[in-house]
Amino acid sequence: MKAFRKTGYSKSVADDYINKDLPVVYVTNVVETMYKYEDNHRTDSVSGYRYWFIQDGLNPFRVKFSEKLSEGLNAFDQVTFDELEGIEIKGNVYFRAKGVKLLNKKGKADE
Repeated sequence: MKAFRKTGYSKSVADDYINKDLPVVYVTNVVETMYKYEDNHRTDSVSGYRYWFIQDGLNPFRVKFSEKLSEGLNAFDQVTFDELEGIEIKGNVYFRAKGVKLLNKKGKADE
């Protein structure tokens, strides 16, 4: 018998990997622009933007967003995700989110 596993992005997959009780740190201001592909050829159409994050106990990971993140974020700011979802594909985990909310600027509480 083969086990059935729902495919596609889901909140439960993200919850399996990202601990909601620990802060997530925005690592860099470098954005990776992602493009759509048709017939194995890249088009000029943008499909999203990826950014790097870290959390204690995890390797650095990327999260895809449909829009660029706000200009107010700086490297090492602590954030939370809006509607974080994950998907497992061939042993790899990929994440996407609607946006981020700033918790602390470079580890210092907002005033």
